[in-house]
Amino acid sequence: MDCIRHLMDHQVKFVVEASEAESITQKLGLPSVQHLLRVLVEPAQSLARPPISNYHVGAVGLGSDGRLFLGVNLEFPGLPLNHSVHAEQFLLTNLAVHNCPRLVAFAVSAAPCGHCRQFLQELRNPCSLQIHITSQHQNNHFEPLREILPNPFGPFDLLDDETPLLLERHNNGLSLLDRDGGDLCNGFDSNPQSKRSGNFLTTNGFCKYAETERSTLLKIAALEAANNSHAPYSDCPSGVAIMDCDGKICKGSYVESAAYNPSLGPVQAALVAFVAGGGGGYQRIVAAALVEKETANKIVDVNLCPELKHIYSFSNSKTVLSDAQKIADSIDRSVTKCVVPNNVVYNIAVAGLCKLGKIDDARDVINYFSLKGFTPDEFTYCTLVHGMSLVVKVNEAFNLHDEMLIKDLVPNIAVYNALNGLCKAGNIERASRLFNKLHSKGLAPNVITYNTVIDGYYKIGKTSEAVQLLKRMTEEENVPS
Repeated sequence: MDCIRHLMDHQVKFVVEASEAESITQKLGLPSVQHLLRVLVEPAQSLARPPISNYHVGAVGLGSDGRLFLGVNLEFPGLPLNHSVHAEQFLLTNLAVHNCPRLVAFAVSAAPCGHCRQFLQELRNPCSLQIHITSQHQNNHFEPLREILPNPFGPFDLLDDETPLLLERHNNGLSLLDRDGGDLCNGFDSNPQSKRSGNFLTTNGFCKYAETERSTLLKIAALEAANNSHAPYSDCPSGVAIMDCDGKICKGSYVESAAYNPSLGPVQAALVAFVAGGGGGYQRIVAAALVEKETANKIVDVNLCPELKHIYSFSNSKTVLSDAQKIADSIDRSVTKCVVPNNVVYNIAVAGLCKLGKIDDARDVINYFSLKGFTPDEFTYCTLVHGMSLVVKVNEAFNLHDEMLIKDLVPNIAVYNALNGLCKAGNIERASRLFNKLHSKGLAPNVITYNTVIDGYYKIGKTSEAVQLLKRMTEEENVPS
């Protein structure tokens, strides 16, 4: 096994060239390169970075070009667990980074979780993908993905056959609006002593000397990643490029899943490229750039931007001015200082007003912002409908619902939950009709939707209808609350 240890000690640990894989296979006397996958799983586990769970997962895949690719799990202390990268996600991202068009088979140290089985569905013909689970099989037994994920849901349920899938060539046609403008860092290190041997110190910013050149390189790399992003469901491709203190750039593309939840963000994808390229500790990363569509919907944590926090606090204050013009003027002043898109700022302001039930003020502010180019989106309408539910304005809420449909905006389940709540206030029959239309609109009722209608039935004495709906809720595996 000396050749295995020698291989893992090389600088490039996560990709094994086809010729080297063949050579190792012959030295070990194995029948084929596919038999080598199992052998490499344990060494791959040692490369995992799971400081939270301390559970090391390793995966080794065979690409259609004969190369071998490694995947490991990554966890990030101080961040929610949904930011973690699973070994199978790392594996597929590693193939994508190195332009391998297809994954033929892979071995993994533990059975893939449901999250990863779903993520694998984004491949072309995933049912034929061969998988070996080392913890379950002592021999070299491989089984197709369909054996561990029967009756799958995937791209074939939502997309046509011409849409490119994961690992296939994408071209999202994005371009930079201003390739020369804007800084990409939180600050500069302008001290001449900071530049040593052509490298940058580990700081969250650039040395001042080559900032423009390095910024441009980062933006171009992020653009390339965004154009290769697999985002056929939202049509919101994005890419991230990161730079270490040696000036090395790694990039990652956002990857969507048909089931939404297992989607992999561009930051995680870029970190996979960083780790796979032997990047070392994360503290070596000194700068990053994000490229996404100008029209992409964004949800922003107001704590990330003091001006956003001011806007939300102002809108949510018990002393909010009734004069919408004064509110708009205050927000305009904050917008000029804030780095996030204006639509995000406006939506946060509208949300704060609606939370207080100040719907008329919210509508006036929206009208004012519309003159400045603000286009109400799904988030805006959802916020307004929820606000209507607080003040029980049933007809206005349904008018907003109709506006959404006219503007080709798709109401989400949160909108219908609010509408059901409004109907519950006096018209359970209307709520029931709306509830029954959800499936035809491609929406699945959640616990809130069920509870709202069930409660409505009980309040008007229709016990049998409530019990029937409770039974249906249980059958659809929504846990009653």
